[in-house]
Amino acid sequence: MARPLNPEQSPEAQSVEPDATSVSDAEPEPRTGRPRHSLAHEEPEFNFEYLKNAFAQNPQKLYQQITEALYNRDDAQEQNATLQAEAIAHQEEALAQRQEMAELMIQNEQLQSELLQALRQSRQASPENGNSKKTTKLPDPPVFTDGTDININNWLSRMRKKLRSNKDHFPTEDMKLAYAEGRIGGEAATHAEERFKEDATEPYETVEDLFEHLHMIYTNPNRLFTAKNEFKKLYMKKDQTFHDFYTKFLRLASEAKIAITDQKYELYTKLSFSLQKAVITNYNSDNTVQEFAKQCTIFDQSLKAIEDREGRATGRQKSNKNGTTSKEPTETSQTPNVSKVNPNGKEIPKYGSELRQQLSKAGKCFICQESGHLMRDCPKRQTEVKVVDTEESGKEAP
Repeated sequence: MARPLNPEQSPEAQSVEPDATSVSDAEPEPRTGRPRHSLAHEEPEFNFEYLKNAFAQNPQKLYQQITEALYNRDDAQEQNATLQAEAIAHQEEALAQRQEMAELMIQNEQLQSELLQALRQSRQASPENGNSKKTTKLPDPPVFTDGTDININNWLSRMRKKLRSNKDHFPTEDMKLAYAEGRIGGEAATHAEERFKEDATEPYETVEDLFEHLHMIYTNPNRLFTAKNEFKKLYMKKDQTFHDFYTKFLRLASEAKIAITDQKYELYTKLSFSLQKAVITNYNSDNTVQEFAKQCTIFDQSLKAIEDREGRATGRQKSNKNGTTSKEPTETSQTPNVSKVNPNGKEIPKYGSELRQQLSKAGKCFICQESGHLMRDCPKRQTEVKVVDTEESGKEAP
């Protein structure tokens, strides 16, 4: 704001003389509303009387004071506007900073979440030795060479279980491949050697690549056809236990891909005739092949026990018919014969009675127990036959 000329140099100030009589003696009414800038800081007793007296005594000084007050007011307004603008700028800057801080906090939370997730994955992949205990190490599968010592499917099943159960021992694919390479040898190692090289055109990326390669080489392309033929020829033998038969039945049914809905019928038709008769009621009932197999096991064990008892009873009956007993021989009956012929020059036969064996050995008659004749020629045959028979049996004659 441009300041006017000094009143002392102004022509209007030099030509106009204030007239003290023209000033009204009445004090003007005070204005209401917003307070105005005053000279109170310079003249504590400033009021209308002071203004009137000051104008009468030195109007030029009063004019300068009023003008300076107006200048100070304008400067204060300009300064206030500047401060307000700066305050608004600071507020906008603070708002922008708060927004930036909020974005940074969101990014910080995202980074913390990603860090925690990465930490969990790292612990799962390679647990710390000091804070995590590794799983119990399973036995190593046998070394696979050419499929003669162990079937390729059996070996692959063992390897997959080993790697799955002890995955904390093999956290990376490279470690799995290194372990699998150590479990092959001979012809199988020769097949896989080229793809294990660093400069291989088609290297193994995962351990499953190795497994699929070996499975393709050592799997019988006619395995299904062979299994179906073997399953078709399978029947339970008379002297075979159901457990042994059922074990083979399940293996061939799996290899031949026999549907589970057909296995109960196939199992029944392949049983022995005696077992079929025993379980026919269970076969016609509404049960699964597993439940039917349990009933077959129970009936087979019962039939085998009955057949065993029948065999022992039949053997005793045959022994009794041949004149032998099931008792163990006594010490006397085990005494060997001194000679094969008796004194009469005839061959000594074997008898079930010890007394007759001794009489035959001495060449004596079984009735009179004297030498020189046989029992059929004994003169006492009719009179003493009962006495001899009583001595042989150890009982008195009736």
